[in-house]
Amino acid sequence: MKIKPQDGDRFTRAPDPNIEATLIYGPDQGLVRERSNRLTKAILGEDPDPMGLVELTESDVKSDPARLADEIAAISMLADKRLVRLRDGGEASAKAMDSVFKSLEDGSLVAEAFVIVEAGALTPRAKLRTLFEKSKKSAALACYQDDKRGLQDLIASDLSAAGLKVTPDAMAQLMEVLGQDRGITRSELDKLALYKGAGTKDFTGDTVTFEDVEALLGSGDVGYVDIVIDAALLGDFENLDRELANALSSGSTTAQMIRNLSTHLERLYFVRSQKNNGRNVTSSIKGLRPPIFFKREGSFQAQVNRWPASRLEAAMRMTLETEIECRKTGAPDVALCSHAFMAIAAQARRLNR
Repeated sequence: MKIKPQDGDRFTRAPDPNIEATLIYGPDQGLVRERSNRLTKAILGEDPDPMGLVELTESDVKSDPARLADEIAAISMLADKRLVRLRDGGEASAKAMDSVFKSLEDGSLVAEAFVIVEAGALTPRAKLRTLFEKSKKSAALACYQDDKRGLQDLIASDLSAAGLKVTPDAMAQLMEVLGQDRGITRSELDKLALYKGAGTKDFTGDTVTFEDVEALLGSGDVGYVDIVIDAALLGDFENLDRELANALSSGSTTAQMIRNLSTHLERLYFVRSQKNNGRNVTSSIKGLRPPIFFKREGSFQAQVNRWPASRLEAAMRMTLETEIECRKTGAPDVALCSHAFMAIAAQARRLNR
């Protein structure tokens, strides 16, 4: 069955109990991940048991076509519910799901797990899409970029939740530079809230101005934090240690550095996903909003080519965990921040071998 895009949030919060598998796809990969995460929690609970969640990629299914069906049929002795989450769905995933649906229909396979398949933009005739739209026990949900009204509502609600108001000219500028990808939009709004002091002890509310947006989301020159991020993602240990010290001594906070790193990883993941779906990397980079400063475009493209999507996802999880730890009272935030950048640089070195 088809789920209308406007019904996507409702469905992922409270899925139809008759649905056993869901395809979440579309050009907005940030929204795909957001809705996949929400649906995962709807099935497994707010704090999912890791023993009940199996994560696969297109390459996993391609190398072992029977693995998807095996994971769907496996019975867990430890978790109450199980879910199989298949990322970067493509031709191999379509073939595997075709076999799964046929086996479910003839009774040779009994599903012991809910299935979520994530994919990029799919044409109406794409096999993966038609499989999920035609099956009575599955659903297909498209994720498109926010329209102007939806983007305005998202910006207003996210900033309001952080205790912030926004001036009309600041809203107009935010709508100009955001909206391409839901994950990037939320990351940029989080960064803006952090810049305004939201969540700190003495914060009592404030207003986001045009100057705030320009200062945080403008396309200005390359700063110390950007240099640190590029050094880490390219495995440049020779410069990383020195530039970390420069960034901290220049007044950059660990919170700012980790938040900027998180946003950068989101943007890398978006372009890498576009590449995996056949899009030209250069045009994808040129289309980013806010734009990549032209002096960083070469470095950014090199990072996209070096880092596969699965490794970027792992880096994003690690960065989020670091951010949470840094916010704890008394946490050695400088050490935690430095360790995160060094760990990413070490991974980048391994990827270059």
